[in-house]
This record gives sequence, structure tokens and C-alpha cells, in this order.
Amino acid sequence: MSNLTKSQSKSYRIAIVGGGLMGATLAAFLAPSQAEIYVLDNQPREKAYQSTHVIALSAGASACYAHWLQSDLFAEISTKIQRVETTAQGGAGKVVFTASTLNVEYLGLVLNASALLRALHQTLAQHRHCHWLESTTCQTIRSLESGVTLHYTTSDATLQTLTVDLCLIADGMHSPLTKQLGFGTQVHQYHQSAIVGQCSSVLPHRGVAYERFLKTGALALLPFGERGFWYVLVVDETTTPAWLAMHDTVFLFYLNEQMGYRVGLITAANSRHAVSLSQTLAPAVVANRCLVMGNAAHSLHPLAAQGFNLSVMDAHHLATLFQNFSKTEQGAIQTVLQSYQQQVATYQQRVIQAVHGLAVMGTQAWLSPFKSLGLSCIGQLPTVQESIATWSLGRY
Repeated sequence: MSNLTKSQSKSYRIAIVGGGLMGATLAAFLAPSQAEIYVLDNQPREKAYQSTHVIALSAGASACYAHWLQSDLFAEISTKIQRVETTAQGGAGKVVFTASTLNVEYLGLVLNASALLRALHQTLAQHRHCHWLESTTCQTIRSLESGVTLHYTTSDATLQTLTVDLCLIADGMHSPLTKQLGFGTQVHQYHQSAIVGQCSSVLPHRGVAYERFLKTGALALLPFGERGFWYVLVVDETTTPAWLAMHDTVFLFYLNEQMGYRVGLITAANSRHAVSLSQTLAPAVVANRCLVMGNAAHSLHPLAAQGFNLSVMDAHHLATLFQNFSKTEQGAIQTVLQSYQQQVATYQQRVIQAVHGLAVMGTQAWLSPFKSLGLSCIGQLPTVQESIATWSLGRY
């Protein structure tokens, strides 16, 4: 057994358990604080780069990356959303948001998660105090008032020990480490699936994203590439096998019919797969010197595309606090964690409740007429539109 013991350095030592997008984002945001950072990733990087998962990043979350990385990270790897159109099936209600009317460069960005992860890795490689430990599995965490001790195994099954000032747990939904530390988890099953994949159109998308409320779900199209979209179709979980088995021609007809050919003719739909939808929340996220982050803290319904954006904002607040405290201050770690909880509680609750409300509303067929009416009313209320737009931009 080898040891990475706690040194007498004046900088913090931080362990981040989880090497996905959240773990890499936390490391990138905290790197300017000169903390000694150790990221424990349970898979090799090359495997992570094979992911085809796509994320929609709000303008606010994008600004957080620009702030901490001091560069335009997304210039060559993303597609800008310039306009969002929201409609309801069977009604004339429509709400439109545009970047120009809101005085922003774009409303959001669509990009491959693997491309973002690769860019973050390249950034972290420039910081000698950031250590990426790939193919490692954290076995146990012991959290005390004086520090946190982690025991982890490497790819050759060697057991190692790491002692740090703070441990950030970002290993995703249903994290076994959160259970080990005594954190509870509340799960709400929506009994829905998201049918996800890529499609292409004969017309260029012009940076327009579409969200359409259906009788018992929703359909979203996110612009990607030059003439492509990523679609997210929310359906009842009992019908998931039928959606996956559906012939491509029938599925294309359905997409075109539901969108009313607003995007032109959709000519191809690839990589169709299903993701079960639920909301998971950790009622408590702090224990001594451990903090739960990302999907391990809150995993949301994808309808409003706010889940990852909320986590990015959390990371931004934590990194900001670390820049305001010195390790030499007595009880600095506890002060940072307490301040973090106080800062994020209000906007987290607001976002979580709003997304949950939209998700529940989307499953109720009897509410279908009211969805259209609601959109019509919003279209006539500039103040309400501005509030929704501010929230959608990630300005919590």
C-alpha cells in the first residue's frame, strides 16, 4: 500500500471523486485557486471520449467556463442556439425567445459531452498541481474534523491512500459513496423514458431550437452541426420498447408530423436509444469535509435542460468561495462549506421545483388544452417572458 499523505503545503488539498464532466469541471474551476487537486476517475480517458452524449449548455453556464478558463472554450466544438420556439400540440399558443431581443450573443450551446471533456482535460494538463488518476476506484472515505482519508484501488488492484482537506463527491446518480457517508437520497420516478438520437433536415437549422408539448410528453429538437438536430422525445415508459423497435420510416413520419414540418423535412434519424427518467435529490450534501456535487446531489428531468447547467453554477459558486479564503484561516473549510450551502439553497430549490412542475405537467393528458392557453398568455406578458428567459439563460 502506498500513501499520498497530507503535506504541510499552504495550499488546499482537494480530492474529486468522479472523472466525468462534473469532476473535470470542478477541477478546472478550482485550478486557479492553486489548490492541489486529485481527480479519481474510474475509467480510462479514451473510453470516456467514446461517449456520444450531447448536452445543452445555457449562456450562463458557458459564461462560468469562460470566467474560470479565461478562454473561448466552445468556439469550435459547439452549435449556438439563437432562437427557441415553444409550442403545444393541438393549439395556437407559441412563445419565442431570440438572442438579439435579449441582448446576448446566444441563448445556449449544443455540444458533444466528449468534446467538452477532452477540452477540459487539455486545460487541466497546463496545471501542474492538478493530478488526474484514471482507472481508479474509491473504496472507502473516512471524514474527520481534521481531514478526509480516501482508500482507492488502481487498475492493477493496488490499494492506495490519499489524505486531503476536502473531498468533493461527483460520481453520478445513486453514488455508493454518498450512502457510505450516510447521505440519504430521495427518488421520484416519472415513469417516463427519453428517446434520444440525432436527425437531419433538408434545410439548415439557423440556430433554432424547438420544444413542443405533446399530450403526454414533450419533443425537443436541438440544433447541431449544419443541418442536424438532436431530438429528445419524452414518452411513457410502458411504450419504450415499441418506440425503440419502430421502423425508421415510421419514426421519421412521426417526427415530421409532430413538428408540422417547421424544421423542413426531417430525412434521417440515427442512434435511437432510451434513458429512464427520474429525479434524485440528496437532502443533505455536507458532512464534515465532504461535499456532494453534480448528479450525486441533484439529477433532474431533461425537459428544461437545466440539470447540468445547475451543477455548473454550483461549481462556479464553490470556486468563487475558495478564492476568498486562505488555508491559514482557522476553520476555513467549514466556513466555505457553510457559505456554499447558504448561497446555493435558494436558486437550487427554485430550479428543482420549476423543472419538476414542468415534468409533471407534461405527463397529464387532461392538461393539454391548458398548455396551449398558457403559452398564449405568456406570449402576451413581456414581464413573464423576461423572467422565464432569465431563468433559461442560467442566470439563477
